[in-house]
Amino acid sequence: MSMKLIIVAALTAAFYPLSGQQTKAVYTADLDKEPTLQWKFKTTKPIFSSPVISEGIVYAGGLDSVLYAVETSSGKLKWKFRTGGEIRSTIYLYQQKVFLFSGDGNLYCIDKLTGNLAWKFATKGNILGDRRYDFADYYQSSPVVANGKVFFGAGDSPVYALNVEDGKLIWVYKT
Repeated sequence: MSMKLIIVAALTAAFYPLSGQQTKAVYTADLDKEPTLQWKFKTTKPIFSSPVISEGIVYAGGLDSVLYAVETSSGKLKWKFRTGGEIRSTIYLYQQKVFLFSGDGNLYCIDKLTGNLAWKFATKGNILGDRRYDFADYYQSSPVVANGKVFFGAGDSPVYALNVEDGKLIWVYKT
């Protein structure tokens, strides 16, 4: 079975800066007309993470353990990055970095332009393995960045704060 990431033509984007150095997009749609298909992109398994669009690239992680970076104008793959586990969390873009928490228990920092690994941080969940009882019990925290730190929760129970530049642990809060 193949899955598809589909973008329709009804959306147009206007980019504007928000606080910090991250750029957000606002999308407007002509709701008087039915959207038209622009392109399709095949994946091997479904995409459950919310896609994020920045600077003409849509980023989406899938149950095939792959983060895809696809050009919004053409549907062509710019790069892909494979993790060791399913990707269900929404990625976070900060400067030229892409952060994602994977089902393998690792937080990944990926270069936004090349798709190369900058660094990764292994939680205890990575060491102990994922304890998934059924689909409804499963979740992945989506990382956020503030004040030079990346924050995320993990299945091994704590909330982590890491240095955004090198992934070094700053603190752990047991929940």
